Amino acid sequence: MLYSKLALILVHQRKDYRRAVELLERAVALEPNHPVFQQNLLKVTGLAAAALALARKRSAASSRASRAAGADRRRAGAEAHVQPPSSNCSASSREKAR
Repeated sequence: MLYSKLALILVHQRKDYRRAVELLERAVALEPNHPVFQQNLLKVTGLAAAALALARKRSAASSRASRAAGADRRRAGAEAHVQPPSSNCSASSREKAR
């Protein structure tokens, strides 16, 4: 019973699904016929899988955004090297042209 309660505390307060699953597995091992422990294990295992999938999705999105930002910086850097001449000449440039 204690493992199950600790597991639920970990889920609700710390979102530590991996550790909660471990504790619920212990609870089920000690009392394999306890339906609440089995149900909680299934629920928390599902939450752990969903949290992992979300973390991977966020990581992939972050990686794509970083690559896109890097490409934008490289493109901007290349454009900075090839700028058309400015029509606004400075006074010293005009004097040299005379």
